[in-house]
This record gives sequence, C-alpha cells and structure tokens, in this order.
Amino acid sequence: MTLARESFPELPPAAVALCLRLWSRMHGLLILEIYGHLRHQVTDR
Repeated sequence: MTLARESFPELPPAAVALCLRLWSRMHGLLILEIYGHLRHQVTDR
C-alpha cells in the first residue's frame, strides 16, 4: 500500500484502500474462473 500512496499522493487513503479491495476481488474471481472452481455455481441446469 505504501507504493500506491507514493505513486498517487493526492488520493486519500480510503480511495487507495477501495481500489485495492476492488482489484483483489476481481482478481480472485478471475483466478477461480481460470482454475474451474466457479463452474458448479454458474452452470445452467
């Protein structure tokens, strides 16, 4: 988080935290999809 705050010093800490949270959530879903762990939750029956 320090690198993000150094790169964008004008952003408030809450905005940096929100961006990191959203990125990690989207990255987590992508990894689950790549390894096939979402297949059982999203298939049509």
